Amino acid sequence: MAVTETVTILIDLWFEQWRCALEYEGAQHQTDRAQYVADIDRYVLMRRARIDYRQVTKESLAMPRNLVRRVHRLLVDNGYDGPPPDFGVRWEVLFTRLRDLEQCRRHPRRQHRAVS
Repeated sequence: MAVTETVTILIDLWFEQWRCALEYEGAQHQTDRAQYVADIDRYVLMRRARIDYRQVTKESLAMPRNLVRRVHRLLVDNGYDGPPPDFGVRWEVLFTRLRDLEQCRRHPRRQHRAVS
């Protein structure tokens, strides 16, 4: 009789349908040795469980379009067949600086460029 081991893996962002994940690597993941070692052990468990994952850093958050493309690629690699990201008007509004939105509200006829 075989014994099946059950392991719980804590994951930052889990895409259950596509069995893949995103893991955020904050500064403590680099500076705290115990966190670093725990992360390595957790990634071993994720690979054993055949969980595809990508690591996200503070630096990658500074380039949101690239990050969204990476997440989309992760999902596609794992069976997602939906549309690609749309970086249209709605995206521009979501990433417009608040002070620019305030200026837009005060002066609605002026054009304001959003930050990408």
